[in-house]
Amino acid sequence: MLMTAVQVLEISDAVIANCIIDQRRVEFILLCENNAQGTSVMLENPPPNYVEMFAMNGDQFYSKPCFRLLL
Repeated sequence: MLMTAVQVLEISDAVIANCIIDQRRVEFILLCENNAQGTSVMLENPPPNYVEMFAMNGDQFYSKPCFRLLL
C-alpha cells in the first residue's frame, strides 16, 4: 500500500501544515520503499492525480508522460 507524504508528516502547527500543503501539494506526493517499486508504479500505472513519488533513499520519480528519475 502506498502512502502520501501528508500521511506520514506530524505537524502540530496548522499554519505550517497549510503552508506545506498549499506550496508543495504533499497530499499528491507518494512514498515508496525502493526504486523498483517507484519505477513500476509511476511508469506502468500511476494513480490519477499523483505525479511525483519519493523512494526511501531520496530518489524522485515522476509519472508519465514526463517520466524521469532524479538521483
